[in-house]
Amino acid sequence: MAGHNDTKSLEIPSMSTQTMIQGLNPGVIQKVVKPSSSGNDKEEKTSISNAFLKRLNKLGLGDDPRMLNLITRYPDCGNRLISVFKTLKDLKISLSDPLENIITQNISNIGGAVNLLSVMNELDINPNSVPMELLFKAARSDSTVAQSARTLHDARLLDKSSFNLILAYPDESTNISQLLIELQEHAYNPDSLIDKLRASLISTPHMNTTLSLLNLLLTKDIYDLGVVDILLRQERFIDRIYEGAKKLSAVPELLNNYFDLLERNPENANIFAKNLLLLHSVSLISRCSSKEDFLKVSQLGVGAFHFMNYLQQAGMLNAENYQKIYEHNRFLEREDVAPTLTGLPLMTQFTKEELEKMLALVSKPAISITQSDVGRFNDVLEEHQFHMSKQLGPRQGTAR
Repeated sequence: MAGHNDTKSLEIPSMSTQTMIQGLNPGVIQKVVKPSSSGNDKEEKTSISNAFLKRLNKLGLGDDPRMLNLITRYPDCGNRLISVFKTLKDLKISLSDPLENIITQNISNIGGAVNLLSVMNELDINPNSVPMELLFKAARSDSTVAQSARTLHDARLLDKSSFNLILAYPDESTNISQLLIELQEHAYNPDSLIDKLRASLISTPHMNTTLSLLNLLLTKDIYDLGVVDILLRQERFIDRIYEGAKKLSAVPELLNNYFDLLERNPENANIFAKNLLLLHSVSLISRCSSKEDFLKVSQLGVGAFHFMNYLQQAGMLNAENYQKIYEHNRFLEREDVAPTLTGLPLMTQFTKEELEKMLALVSKPAISITQSDVGRFNDVLEEHQFHMSKQLGPRQGTAR
């Protein structure tokens, strides 16, 4: 009968197979040959092929019932399983019950596991320092991990910590190895970053963004372990933080204060960066500004950004008007103001008279603001929304 690629499965043991089975320990025979349900001593069929048994016995592996069980269950993977067993033996790793379960759960990665186990042997990595579950899961990207391990080894950066890190994030192993080498070339100690990344348990989807941010810090010469701690603590908002940092990379002197203050309101990081750039463009914030000045900017929201942008377009974003905005920022962030303000079409432009009218309403003391004031502010916005929608037509909506 035709069988699978590794070898063919025999329904009834041949004489040579039978002889080999009889040569195994009694405990092994019980695992492979069992009495039938009728209670007779008649042997059931075995799916361990002649060729597999020859290989196992030749390698001195034929007396391990766990190996026989795995081959019996996954005959298509027989040769690759035997290669795993051989490499485990070379590394002096016992095939325990937990390891058998790990192999079972990752049987589709078995070929990659052979590769990574061989790399461990090749690069003299202590097997006792590598969780097998981590290795077998990483085996789906074995070629990338293996190359990264060799790259780190050539740079004398491969140890149990760095190897376990690339196993934990196999798809990012190339980026991790490159970053560690860059750190070393910039005279930083990569070990500190490795320890922080391993301890953080940062999620796989966020690791790529985190590595991109760390590369940006290194490129702009502001790499600092304190900033690394901030990024890891604020993993939930890492994408917004990165978007803001990319914007500010054009003005790197603002980045230090950006990272120092973003943790106060991390979900607002991207808007914080936009406000910094806008105010920098009219010389209202610079690297010489005080920490207090940067703190004021960090407290501004999306409503303030859009309103200041309209002021800047009209040549009205100056120190006096900016003071009115940061002192009365709550008005611009109201739930009955901000959505309308941020939802205007991109081509919207206000006259100076309209902006003066809105500024007067914004700068009123909070205690004296009435719903009528909010209505008058929104009336100006809605008038532009109506006229712009009419000009753009029904197929072009507002873009923000």
